Amino acid sequence: MGFLRLAVGFRSFLGRPLPVILTMAMNVCGGCQSTLRKPAEADVKIIGGEDAGENFPAVHMIISGEMLCSGTFIDTSHFLTAAHCLRSENGETPELSKIKLATNSEQPVQVDIHARYGSPPRIDRDYDVAIVTFKPNTERLSAVISRISPRLGDWVTPVGFGPATRLGFNPFPRKRMGKNQISEFIGTKVSIENHSNREMSDRVLLGPGDSGGGWFDSRRELVAVGSSGNTTESQAVLINDPPIREFIREVLNRPTTSG
Repeated sequence: MGFLRLAVGFRSFLGRPLPVILTMAMNVCGGCQSTLRKPAEADVKIIGGEDAGENFPAVHMIISGEMLCSGTFIDTSHFLTAAHCLRSENGETPELSKIKLATNSEQPVQVDIHARYGSPPRIDRDYDVAIVTFKPNTERLSAVISRISPRLGDWVTPVGFGPATRLGFNPFPRKRMGKNQISEFIGTKVSIENHSNREMSDRVLLGPGDSGGGWFDSRRELVAVGSSGNTTESQAVLINDPPIREFIREVLNRPTTSG
């Protein structure tokens, strides 16, 4: 599996210069909904991946109320994750004081959920994407968003904080990575198969804690976000799909509250 490589520079996305981080093969675990409580046994686990160690510094774990999810910084303040990580089953979003990065307990100044996502039980997974805005930090490293859409059969690398086996919830999540091939496109979503939850030495499966994680292409650029799934399939939302791209553009170009 891949090794980390950092390249410093800037690249424009949506009309804004973004700090660039290039990483070698990265695997995002975009898995089922994750919580601080023990997940149901039916939830998928990350199998076939490996510990990411210090790799992929743009990927972080976020705590939102009782949810524990993954996500990716796309510039020095904006954190891309899944809407279902920030909107509970009763349709509520936690107060900003109950949302924080797990790495340093930093709290956000703003949360934006795609307007077309909806509220449980009437949600639309095609728009399962959200942006959590933190105060700018010029030392924060961020991922490059790909301008090229992936194709059927392409290998993608999900990265996230799900458990490593099917044995249950990991009370001390570690960043993991792996790879799998794109099996299907449906609406704004891209899918990978979980092979009926069989242990695969060369394929990553997804699980609790990976929700919201990003998927990276062979160029080590971010192509999808907002991971979710079940025991046979995991999905994420394509960043370059027009309604998703426009949502990101709108949030990044809008002045944020001072918090």
